[in-house]
Amino acid sequence: MPLTQLIRRHKRAATLALLVALLVTAGLGFIWHDPVADETRAQSYGANLASTLAAQGMEAMLQPDALHLSVLVNRMAAMPAVSAARFLDANDNPVAQSGPVGRNGDLTHTQAVRIGGVITGYAEVSLQPGSFAPRVSGVQILATALLVLSMPLLAMMIGEWPEQRRRPIPVVEFPEEVKAPVGPQWMALVNLYNQLAYPSDQRRAILASTLEQANQVAHLYQGRAQAVTGTGVVLLFDEFEDVAFKAVCASFLLLKLLQHEQPAAEYRLALHRLDTPQVSPEVTADVALLAALAREGTVLATPVFASSLQKTERLVSDAFTHPMLSDVDIVDDQATAITELSEKHSALIDQQASAVLGGLSSEQGSSYSTSSASTR
Repeated sequence: MPLTQLIRRHKRAATLALLVALLVTAGLGFIWHDPVADETRAQSYGANLASTLAAQGMEAMLQPDALHLSVLVNRMAAMPAVSAARFLDANDNPVAQSGPVGRNGDLTHTQAVRIGGVITGYAEVSLQPGSFAPRVSGVQILATALLVLSMPLLAMMIGEWPEQRRRPIPVVEFPEEVKAPVGPQWMALVNLYNQLAYPSDQRRAILASTLEQANQVAHLYQGRAQAVTGTGVVLLFDEFEDVAFKAVCASFLLLKLLQHEQPAAEYRLALHRLDTPQVSPEVTADVALLAALAREGTVLATPVFASSLQKTERLVSDAFTHPMLSDVDIVDDQATAITELSEKHSALIDQQASAVLGGLSSEQGSSYSTSSASTR
């Protein structure tokens, strides 16, 4: 029997089979589609690593100190997906190198090492593109199995559709969807300054612990914590009353917790205010570089963040200058160094740190509500 006649005789079954095939195709495409392109992930990861390597090698590039630079590139080359790392002088001559450079298919990212606006050399990181191939997860396999097994039931439901179509369907009006409010963001970025001093396994454990502590601080201060690949973590705050000072308090609390949990790790913090709810990778990289310039135990704030602070008598701050500030686009050659909080608010931070480190319940910890962080 010709195929066309077979389809005409079983038109309803053929239509049903076509609909089921389309649904299976769409479902499998949704399950197995990777929303983030491999190249995009590699570009972001490589750019962050190159920026970190350049920041770590700034001082060593002045002499240059080949031994120190060799240690840095060896640790960078040991990181996941990194095939090679090296430092070049201003004339593109290699100063220190680890791993094979120039292999076919490698993705190379270069970051200029600037001191006072002058390029003293370049930091270069090469990535293995195969390391960013999408991996099959158990969730995808389970979802695929559920999709295939649900097809017979779905086919029966579609087969009943002509009967259901004859029934009148009431018209229901839904109110217009309310869009989420948008507004500026306040961010506190924590840079694990000496992360290249640790083996990869220990570094991952420290960063995981850093994110865990950041989540606890975010819960106390009405913010949210996110990991920043190759750098550390960032706390983000939406606009609310006295949010800038709350971000400062959250930064000092997080710094105290991290110093207790990871005393050997060196953390540097910086604060910035954005006029849009989106945080771009370029801004994140700038804030990370600003954080790398902070002195131990202090927090650097950009001019736009410092201008949003109210009742500045609640903290101790000073103007901060550094030759490298000319390379940070979000500052105008000067930032604000916040060295400490007032005695009253320092005591509040100590109480909150004791509550978190002592493992108190959320109900007990609520007695140290961040609403008291503002001077009435």
